[in-house]
Amino acid sequence: YSRARNLHAAARRLVAEHGAQLPTTVDALQALPGIGRYTAGAIASIAFGKPAPAVDGNVERVLSRLLAIDAEAGSTAAQRRLWDMAAELAACDRPGEINQALMDLGATICTPLTPTCGNCPLRRSCAARAEGDPLRYPRRSPRRVERPTLRLTFLWYRTRSGVWLERRPLRGLWAGLWQLPGEEGPRSRARLAQRLGARLTRRIAGVRHELSHRIVLASIYTASPTPTLRHRATLRGFAEPLGAPLSAVARRAIIAALDAGA
Repeated sequence: YSRARNLHAAARRLVAEHGAQLPTTVDALQALPGIGRYTAGAIASIAFGKPAPAVDGNVERVLSRLLAIDAEAGSTAAQRRLWDMAAELAACDRPGEINQALMDLGATICTPLTPTCGNCPLRRSCAARAEGDPLRYPRRSPRRVERPTLRLTFLWYRTRSGVWLERRPLRGLWAGLWQLPGEEGPRSRARLAQRLGARLTRRIAGVRHELSHRIVLASIYTASPTPTLRHRATLRGFAEPLGAPLSAVARRAIIAALDAGA
């Protein structure tokens, strides 16, 4: 959803400020919503032939092995060396082809776990291959991160117009997507009941959903008496709630409620 909003905002900016044409410089491209350093470099070099570096995950892996960069991946020192080297390589007559070649090399030959070094056109210059351990790069320290738990409470409420859903804020987790009316965090059940003007009386289903950075535990309740639904501006009845633009956890919550006979 955020990508779609950024694309729309960038298109409006292009019409208003650039005569409906993409700018050709990295700085001007990066000023557009949703375009970062990598995307700006890729557009400038591939579309306009500008000598601009473009470092994505594949290029990072190729250059990290080529140079045997010993700094922690993602660190300021590693990023500086990667972008400096990419800029040096892109300072040529065909920067777009250089950038695309590095991306393709990382995607097809210099892969994360099974690099085919014997087929690599850079094998004679590769410091990681000379060391005999290309998998050591990019260097990442093993770390175990305990994922926090996010608790959600949802309301299942159906009227003639359908199942009531509400839209999440346009920023933050699941930005702009729809879900059952809900609250999150400590005392989410009490806060949702207060907002709706009803008691959440019966838990009809629960969902566990794992994200890369947290574990989500959602409980779905019915309410009594009939909710007042005070914030109707953010609510809408869906005859087919699974057809709405939902987050993964909201979709699973709706399916769980339906499976429970709600």
